[in-house]
Amino acid sequence: MLVFGELYHQPTRQGWTELERVLDDPRLAGETIPPVLIVAQNASRLELKTQAETLGLAGLILHDPQRKAFGEYRVSVMPSMIVIGPDGKVVYSIAGLTPRSGEILGDALLVSLGRLSVARFEETLHPATE
Repeated sequence: MLVFGELYHQPTRQGWTELERVLDDPRLAGETIPPVLIVAQNASRLELKTQAETLGLAGLILHDPQRKAFGEYRVSVMPSMIVIGPDGKVVYSIAGLTPRSGEILGDALLVSLGRLSVARFEETLHPATE
């Protein structure tokens, strides 16, 4: 689970909080899903670590000051959240936050774990309207 953003950016922090909520979903019990926050902000490693601790962000933080990973994943909106499957392929990516981000992230993680079919995930993405 990759999250692209910046520690000073309020929507990134909101996205991280939403991700933590999703990772506590009982449907994901017993799974180890390491969240990784990738930041490009101009700061030292110590400053990033201190800022993350102050904000209560638990997880791995990678520093990408040249924005190489941002470019590889075509990130243009923060936060961007990308679910990676066990085969290393992108299962789903979300640019920005929506009211349904948590629901979609949870189901995308289930797809990546083989616990939800792609067809059922499509139903989450495009619910039938009556």
